[in-house]
Amino acid sequence: MAALIAFDGLLAATLAAVAWATLAGAGRFRSVVLFVVYGLLVAVAWVRLGALDLALAEAAIGAGVTGALLMAALDRLRRTGDTPAPAPRLWPAVAVAAVVAAVGTAALLARPPAMGPPVADNLPASGVSHPVTAVLLAFRAYDTLLEIAVLLAAGVAVHTIAPVPHPPATEAGDLQRSLLRLVAPFLVVLAVYLLWRGSHAPGGAFQAGAVLAAASIFHQLTHFPGPLDRPAAWQRPGAVAGLGVFVAAALVTLAMGMPLAWPAAWAKAWILAIEAAAALSIAVLLSQLFAGGRPVTGGQR
Repeated sequence: MAALIAFDGLLAATLAAVAWATLAGAGRFRSVVLFVVYGLLVAVAWVRLGALDLALAEAAIGAGVTGALLMAALDRLRRTGDTPAPAPRLWPAVAVAAVVAAVGTAALLARPPAMGPPVADNLPASGVSHPVTAVLLAFRAYDTLLEIAVLLAAGVAVHTIAPVPHPPATEAGDLQRSLLRLVAPFLVVLAVYLLWRGSHAPGGAFQAGAVLAAASIFHQLTHFPGPLDRPAAWQRPGAVAGLGVFVAAALVTLAMGMPLAWPAAWAKAWILAIEAAAALSIAVLLSQLFAGGRPVTGGQR
């Protein structure tokens, strides 16, 4: 127990130190690297809190995809000759963070008794055996629906930008080719596993979608012919599939007199269908966010 307390204290202190170093760093590349390190440490913190779903999401999206997105933005700034911005003042950000932390702590201390027992009591009616999935897609499905809508709105905003320029004509080395052939199929299988696992254990649409997006980003980084180098006809339906299936499910259940409350006999099938569509949309949208615009087509190269 003493060792765990010491580890938690060290982890908390390291998180604060890395966060400060990320904001106070003089170089952009250093700040991006520290941001990725911070995301991995946050994932470890979620594991220590017993929230494995959040740990997976943080590692895949917060550190992985977002880190790659920041690296891509950094590369574009370097190629366009953009001058570094002056170092920001940290004290206003620290003051705001302190206020938010104080309010959050007060809310946690004043909250009602733990929600674990009510969730456990109603878990059989949700159709799944994992409480996090039940909360996300049954007990507070409206929040998850809006989260997918926000992600789609971000994708639409990026899609309005000019087409993505074709990457420089560089030949991938043997090591890159071997790594891609090894890692990409593994990531696809892992994404399918995380999607199915979400019904009874940590996993689900956001984790699966982030892993699929990582496979696409591997293609882009190695300049292999990948999903974003092909005509975008399938990508638009893929991007809206998650929100479309979710809204269709909401309308069907509304017509049945129980909006976003799944029939007990079919609840698991409904949830898996929604999660599968959401995972596809998340993968497509995150890939497009990384690319930074509309995918190139044959006539735009």
